[in-house]
Amino acid sequence: MKVCVIDDSRSFTVLLSKLLEKEGHRVVTANGGRTGLFLLENNKYDATILDISMPEFSGIDVVDALNKSGRIKEQNILVLTASSSSDEELYKLKTKGVKGILKKPLELDSLVETLEALKEAGGVYAKTHNLSYEEKFLTEMISCKSCGEKNLGNSNFCNKCGIVLGQITPKN
Repeated sequence: MKVCVIDDSRSFTVLLSKLLEKEGHRVVTANGGRTGLFLLENNKYDATILDISMPEFSGIDVVDALNKSGRIKEQNILVLTASSSSDEELYKLKTKGVKGILKKPLELDSLVETLEALKEAGGVYAKTHNLSYEEKFLTEMISCKSCGEKNLGNSNFCNKCGIVLGQITPKN
């Protein structure tokens, strides 16, 4: 997969880039929101890992700009947060088109599983079941790969064990 990593910490982007490349991904990095937005507007990526908390132009600013231009639909954005964002803030990001929320410290296995789930879903251009994002969001359940707990489609973390959710299965 071609992955874009956007984070203000150069040491983090270098480390994550090396780890993802070892997993077989092609990685492009940006160390700021404006540079990241430029990359997203001018290139196609299978997934983007975007830090929320960056100075001057945050990850939220990037999401808002892509949403305003209508280009958010072309993206598979996974937002990284070290902050204690409220469920309401995270829900707003998901309704704007963010595909997932990952919490720092980041576990590589969870990230790789999430990237694989995006890949299995068909990447950026896939349309499964001809449903809009909002319809999929409300009608699907996400099964936790760790404990098997089923969570509503608007969940990012398992209600039972707390890990990042990655595998989407249709609601019965």
